Amino acid sequence: MRSTRELNQYLYNETKKAKSVTTDVDEQDSVAVGLDERVRVTVNGNAGDFFGALNNGAYIVLNGNAGRFVGDVMRSGKIVINGNCGEGAGMYMYGGQVIANGNVGDNIGQISKGGVILIKGIAGDFVGLYLTGGDIIVLGNIGEKTGDWMIKGRIFVGGNIASLGNNAIIRELGGNDKIFLETLFNENKIQFLIDKIKKIVPKRLRPFYGGGEGWE
Repeated sequence: MRSTRELNQYLYNETKKAKSVTTDVDEQDSVAVGLDERVRVTVNGNAGDFFGALNNGAYIVLNGNAGRFVGDVMRSGKIVINGNCGEGAGMYMYGGQVIANGNVGDNIGQISKGGVILIKGIAGDFVGLYLTGGDIIVLGNIGEKTGDWMIKGRIFVGGNIASLGNNAIIRELGGNDKIFLETLFNENKIQFLIDKIKKIVPKRLRPFYGGGEGWE
């Protein structure tokens, strides 16, 4: 089995000269981090924590489950998890897409500033904690304190919401919301009744200072 250092060095070298790279992983942490080439990287097996962190352009597919903090501090590109992943997926994201075809844990999208996080299964508690931009979509049920202290951005939920957090409120979908979701679903070959989806936005633009109205 390759060490994490050897595996990442292999990916770094290969992505500099090939348009498509495939490798295996055996639950190592911090695999496929910091990739900045516009190439497709396929990883087979279960990954540990920080899979695809600092991604800046690569299209990374994991055929397995991932641990915590998938796509941490990601700036661009796309990460697809063909399985489940732990807490903190898409934390501190600036752009790009993180897609999980299974279920995820707590705190996804925490303090994210942009990009898209799409969860086809269920999500845990504190989704979108301190969200400052971007979009989170959970097609299944979602846990407690959803959108707690969110400042900007949108959270879309297709299932049941256990509870909303501070400064989070449900609003009706607008025309731009529906266009965004239709485009995203078509791109990812998802069939889901958009009218079932609930949109969560901030109540106030400045929740810590008591001023401003919510985003529509």
